Amino acid sequence: MHTETAGYTIDMSFPVTYPDQPALATVLKRQRDQFIETVSEPPVRDVPKALGITPTSYASGPPDARTESLVLEEYVNVGGAHPETYYDALNYDMAKKASITFATLFKPGADPVAVLDPFVENELKNRLQGAPVDANPIGAEMYQNFALTDGAVIFFIGQGQWTIEAAGAQQVSVPRNELASILAY
Repeated sequence: MHTETAGYTIDMSFPVTYPDQPALATVLKRQRDQFIETVSEPPVRDVPKALGITPTSYASGPPDARTESLVLEEYVNVGGAHPETYYDALNYDMAKKASITFATLFKPGADPVAVLDPFVENELKNRLQGAPVDANPIGAEMYQNFALTDGAVIFFIGQGQWTIEAAGAQQVSVPRNELASILAY
């Protein structure tokens, strides 16, 4: 989908084969509407503004019990000093014909944040040496965007969510064996 006006450009790509099209349409509409509302608020600056959404698909499991993940990388430039990158991820259990959320990804009673925080924080500190990496500032909300693969759960962290914005958006792959005791999938 491409929209171009005098004030902004929107480019959204998405697969029509993702099994939960209503959920995908909801995310795309929300992102588009929020972007247009933001760039239309007075005073409107005469600078380029853009929203770009690019999909990446992931899958895990055997054909009869497959999960499909769709991660939307969202490039947002609302006319500020720097554009930003965020994520929206959708996950679907093909056998159950149901969405997989952060809450259903893990076994009932598990404390995934207690397991994930030390792993992800250490990974970010190793990757972003010199950048401040404090404790997870938003708890479970940090991990809402994820993708499932056969070997890992990949968490997508938007720009400025965990560390400084200059560090950019981050993807942290946590091996499934690190999460085996708490994963429901």
